[in-house]
Amino acid sequence: MSLQTLSTLTCLHCGTINTVTTSELPLGTLIGCSHCRRDLGQWCGAQLGFQPSLPIPAAVVSQAKGDTELSF
Repeated sequence: MSLQTLSTLTCLHCGTINTVTTSELPLGTLIGCSHCRRDLGQWCGAQLGFQPSLPIPAAVVSQAKGDTELSF
């Protein structure tokens, strides 16, 4: 049995919480919202995590630091 690594991303457009299994996700994979299909970010590996597809407002970045759930 392989160890599963999960990440959660909250869509800023519709507020849907998206759960992604990242343990076998290829680098550069684009992730979209499961509800509205908007781009959420790109997987950049375990150390960098998800990088947003679009610039994030400074207020959202400061709220996300230290949280396990990132809002993109």
